[in-house]
Amino acid sequence: MKLSVSRWKPQDKDQLLGYADLLVDELGMVINGCAYREGRNGMWVSVPSRAYEADGKKKYAGYVSFPEREVYDDFQASAKEAIEAHLAGVEQFASDGAEEDIIPF
Repeated sequence: MKLSVSRWKPQDKDQLLGYADLLVDELGMVINGCAYREGRNGMWVSVPSRAYEADGKKKYAGYVSFPEREVYDDFQASAKEAIEAHLAGVEQFASDGAEEDIIPF
């Protein structure tokens, strides 16, 4: 699955590092607001979700679901790769002094 970042909004709140809008290239579809997080087992991406309560506990239901584990695993790998590549490009852009050449309009 080929994904790319169409927008990135950095955050620094507990495990949350930022939100990415991810373009699913072969579908021409964007999944807005995917959260990039750092957990006990490394980095992971969560799809946009809504909170609800069940049995007295707060739970979340994703707006996007993956009926097969293989597809979910592929999404995770592709999403992390796309976000990390985007962040590496942003860091490279900032470190080469090119930000001074930006025309702000």
